[in-house]
Formats: sequence, structure tokens, C-alpha cells
Amino acid sequence: AGVRHVKVWRVEETRANSPSKSRFMTEAKGPSTPQTSAPKSLLGRNCLLGPMLDTVFTCATAVGNDKAILCSLSGEVCLVDDGDKSQKLLRIGKLHFGVSCVSFSAAREELWIGGADGNI
Repeated sequence: AGVRHVKVWRVEETRANSPSKSRFMTEAKGPSTPQTSAPKSLLGRNCLLGPMLDTVFTCATAVGNDKAILCSLSGEVCLVDDGDKSQKLLRIGKLHFGVSCVSFSAAREELWIGGADGNI
């Protein structure tokens, strides 16, 4: 999250290498070298911000495997729903203070939001 920017990354369990990369790696190593698993980059997609295009997002917390809460400097509280892999951004509330931190307790099902001057 950031200035006019929200990106959702996914960790994929299995990911096939491109054929050209696999062939290049095999040719470079030679036939007798066993292939090892290399670090894989995360797949990421930008969220469409719509009317919140000029929003400065300050913090985020996961509230499930495919959902997160985002908060902004101007007090917007938003839900990012990635359940169908489309990164929907929904404004679910507006606070009277700018938000600087957010935390979620799954055990207590509580969302804690904090801002300047001790606002909670």
C-alpha cells in the first residue's frame, strides 16, 4: 500500500518455469547436474482504486487468506477482497482521524485502528 497504489501478491504452490528458461538452465548445467529449486518471484497485481485514486494508504492487515483491511491518511477504511482473484477494493468506513496503524486479532475477531493524538 502507498500513495495511489495497492498491490496484491500471491504465493503460488506450484509454478512451472518457462520452457526457454528450463532449457537454458539444463544446457548451462549440463546433463549430469541435478536441478535444484530456485527462489520464485511472487505474482502480483495492482488493485483498481476507482474513486480512491488520490488516496494515501498508510497501513494494511490480513483478515483472512484472501482478504485484507487497508487504511488511509484521510481516515478511509477499505476491504481488499481477493476471493475470486480480482482484487476488489471496497470502502467500508470513514473515520474522523488519519490512520497510521491497523491490527487484527483473529482469536478475538477484533480490528484495532490507531492514529495520531492517541485516536483508537
